[in-house]
Amino acid sequence: EIISVKDATLRYTYQEGRDYTVEDGKLIISQDTIMPYFSYYEYYPSSGGLDRTDGGKIAFAEGDYFHKKQIVVTYTHSDTWEREIPAAQASKLPGTMSKLENKQPISIVFYGDSITVGANSSQYILSRPYLPIWPKLVTEALKDQYGYDDIIYTNTAQGGVTSTWGAENVSSRVISEGPDLVFVGFGMNDNLLPPDEYAENIRTIINEARSVFEQCEFILVATT
Repeated sequence: EIISVKDATLRYTYQEGRDYTVEDGKLIISQDTIMPYFSYYEYYPSSGGLDRTDGGKIAFAEGDYFHKKQIVVTYTHSDTWEREIPAAQASKLPGTMSKLENKQPISIVFYGDSITVGANSSQYILSRPYLPIWPKLVTEALKDQYGYDDIIYTNTAQGGVTSTWGAENVSSRVISEGPDLVFVGFGMNDNLLPPDEYAENIRTIINEARSVFEQCEFILVATT
């Protein structure tokens, strides 16, 4: 059942029958809709945009260009999840868990590229509904889960960088913050780097931080 279909700002609700229909479990945009969408040739232009591996082009833009084309569908369903549900791995972060459970001060550093910066989240680009960057969402969720506010996060990520940059700047970007826990989110810009060099850069980040803060723990964020 479709409960609501809204624009990305959450301020406007589209109407079933006028803007869309639901057929076979799929939402079908009507011909006279005022909902935003891309035509095939807007999304795959003949010029401009970024190169595709098959030789064509694909649309590219920063800011709210794509955000304004998105819709938000709230619905109920009868399907059940039949695949594996990832198990919690809190036991791999004993220091962090001890501090959280005992409501002790904890310092978290988020270190990576533009994804960790929070680029294109709606708050970052000053567009409704102003959803905060994910490092802030994680921190606020921990505060809510464990019931105290002394969980401090610092975001030292920088857009456009690689894991090599990450390995070279551990002292000023991680160690200087005195972290208990570090989220490491590099890789999106490392497509030209051999995998073993990427892995070595991540090891360098961890080892250099632990050479100063022996009990520091790490969460590695998988790259797309």
